[in-house]
Amino acid sequence: MIVGLEYSEHHNDLKSIDIDRINHSRHSWIDVIQPTDKEKEVLAEKLNIPKEELERCLDPQENPSISDIEDYLKIIFQTPSMNGKSVETGSFCILLSHSKIITLRSERYQAIDSFHTEGHELLKAYLKSDPSFLLLKLLEHIVRQYNTLFNDVSEAIDKLESRVVQKPSKTTLNDILRVKKTLIYFQKSVHGNRDVLSGLEKMNSSHPKLKHWKNFRYLYQDVNQLYETISLHRDIMTGTIDIYTSAVSNNLNVIIKKMTAFGGLILVPTLITGIYGMNFEHMPEIMWTWGYAFALGLMVASVIVMTIYFKKNDWF
Repeated sequence: MIVGLEYSEHHNDLKSIDIDRINHSRHSWIDVIQPTDKEKEVLAEKLNIPKEELERCLDPQENPSISDIEDYLKIIFQTPSMNGKSVETGSFCILLSHSKIITLRSERYQAIDSFHTEGHELLKAYLKSDPSFLLLKLLEHIVRQYNTLFNDVSEAIDKLESRVVQKPSKTTLNDILRVKKTLIYFQKSVHGNRDVLSGLEKMNSSHPKLKHWKNFRYLYQDVNQLYETISLHRDIMTGTIDIYTSAVSNNLNVIIKKMTAFGGLILVPTLITGIYGMNFEHMPEIMWTWGYAFALGLMVASVIVMTIYFKKNDWF
């Protein structure tokens, strides 16, 4: 699937274009989504892109990077995506020339799809200015998506911290590990994106295709701050796992204390029963009329005394 938008100075408006009718002198954005083999051949021919480079551009596992190919500045950037309850990341490719910005992706990413809905006037203003300005706004939009999803993860971490103390169950542990896995994906992805933005910022005005290079410096600072925050939350999750381990250990100790206390309640009456069950001939209480009641009373009294003692020492 290929979605093309072109800015016409004559009409001062955006129009949809077909790849076969692209005007290389006009500013345009071509979004390539899960292209077929035939569409890849058309792209390679019409946009002067080697087919093997197209294949690399469409690899969702490609590491973030910057390079030059033919007439384009090639940027591999990563974007977040939802997979059920988990947040994952994937790569897409941006090819930037003097007149065009081309995005290539082998999967549908919500962050890029939602950029299409920024509004007709905004997209027109971006392309009217320069393709590198649309690139800047697209990357800003993706960074906002990272922040939005990370805020959700941060809220989940706050809830897990409460649950891990109140109810350290296996479900809680699974949720902790799931969130930590998400943070690992986030940190690795944001680290790569940070390096890309650092590279774009360091290009300064030396690269002719980056007319808005100064703004990439501010975007780099935002991503760097996000990276440091993610690192902090990873440390928090590591501490949360330690708290979980301690809570489980404490709960086990409480259970053992209670079992020991209940065992103690049975131990003394059992001892009394054992003494009076020895059946020696000369036992004073054997012939005593109240001997049976005395033995029972002694057992009950021992249970009451031990119960009071255990409750006082918080064993029950």
